[in-house]
Amino acid sequence: MYELLIVDDQKKIREGLRIMIEQLELPFKRIEVAENGLDAMSKLEAQHYDLVIADIRMPLLDGLGLMKEARILSPETLFLIVSGHDDFRYAQTAMSLGAKAYLLKPVGPTELRMCLDQILLILDEQAKARSSTKMLAIQEANNRRHSLQLFAHSGITDASLAELQDLNPTLWADYRLYRLIPSRYGNEPVHADPMQTSQYILTALESICPADQLFLLEYTPHLLVVVKADHNPVDLSRSLHERTIFSASCITRRASAFSELPDLYRESELLYRYTYLFPEKSMLMPEQLDSLISSWTLPLKSIHELFQLIGYEATYPLTEALSELFRKETLQCYTIDYFEALTTTIVNRLREYERVILPWVGKDRLDLACLKNPYTFPNIRSYLEELQKQFLHLNNHYAERSFSYRNSDYLRDAITFIQQNYDRNIDLATVSNHVNLNYAYFSSIFKKNIGKSFSEYLRDVRIDHSKRLLVETDENISTIAKNVGFDSYRSFVRSFQEVTGQQASEFRKLNQELYPEAKDER
Repeated sequence: MYELLIVDDQKKIREGLRIMIEQLELPFKRIEVAENGLDAMSKLEAQHYDLVIADIRMPLLDGLGLMKEARILSPETLFLIVSGHDDFRYAQTAMSLGAKAYLLKPVGPTELRMCLDQILLILDEQAKARSSTKMLAIQEANNRRHSLQLFAHSGITDASLAELQDLNPTLWADYRLYRLIPSRYGNEPVHADPMQTSQYILTALESICPADQLFLLEYTPHLLVVVKADHNPVDLSRSLHERTIFSASCITRRASAFSELPDLYRESELLYRYTYLFPEKSMLMPEQLDSLISSWTLPLKSIHELFQLIGYEATYPLTEALSELFRKETLQCYTIDYFEALTTTIVNRLREYERVILPWVGKDRLDLACLKNPYTFPNIRSYLEELQKQFLHLNNHYAERSFSYRNSDYLRDAITFIQQNYDRNIDLATVSNHVNLNYAYFSSIFKKNIGKSFSEYLRDVRIDHSKRLLVETDENISTIAKNVGFDSYRSFVRSFQEVTGQQASEFRKLNQELYPEAKDER
């Protein structure tokens, strides 16, 4: 849809043209009129018109003069000239100034329609060209932004560094990276569209930081902004809080060269992880972490004592011991790798405890996958709440495990026999004969109540014992395989991989390094 302006000093003519064009139902969303050239120039200064239909002879500023002035003010506007004088000189001058057509008064609807149809074709082509140019510009900007992000992430770029610096050349002489993790903005929760959230926050930052001193590098999963280093980080944080934008944020050291961007990106990722340990700081800066201790030892004894509390009816000692391991004052003394090693060790031991109880829990297993990465939680508090929940879940299984195996003496005797004879050549027939049950019936109730087949359970018992031998002894793996009841080394290796997801040699190496005291206490 296009904008049209009709200029004629005779009201009857200009209104007549307007009504005639409206009746032709052409794609003009607005048709306005002006009573002379000066009036028309005033309207052209106020807004853009795609087409002007102008009389040649008018007082103050005629149609030809209007065209000359409009070419400077609005060069894309097209002109259709009308005149009551059949004078070729006027037509020649109008066409030389860029008029697309020249009509003689009185103008009839047929010739006006034909003339406007031709001009609309020109307008359509111009619109397509503008759209294509705009899309190419947007695509080019997106490609360069993607190249910049690739360079920041990895130091690799598919464009020249000079091209990337041109995205905002005034920044790279002295800049920082500012990472924000918004929780709320305004009086409403963060919008589902990250782009809307980032735009809201950028607008707030621009109140103290000019637009040419900010550059949006990423808007998801966090808002990451390149900002001129001259701006005080505290002022940036305050400007957000004044607009009720509450977020965890961190800002890197200053850099003075574009080539330092990948290093600053990694620093911003590390600082983001530290925001979990320092939730009370609205703005975290590198110098605030200088005093952290990088040499530490995991409290393995305390972790062992924590797990010894599993299975008791009273849960308070368990939750207290867990809280003590994750005391804020302790975590804030060490570098972030202490917290990460602590969570990894505890989750791995939870997994081992779950394996022991697995035959009795059936489908009611722990949800340990969610605990693998603490940074998927909104904050450390929510992570610790989930960790405690899984501990209590495991504790309930142990506490409720009266080992009656659903009040079946047969199953209790069978499990005891398997645990005592797993290293011998036993099978389902051997065990069913031991408990004096029909082979098929025993197989059915075993799987129904234990949650796995006899062969799977026997395999898992043997693997559990082999893991202890791998960590606590130096026996070669083929000997361990034989000692726990496997008929061949190949069968053991295949089963160990299926159950643990690791090679036996890999498991031994990792766990002897992590728990050297296990081997020393033999």
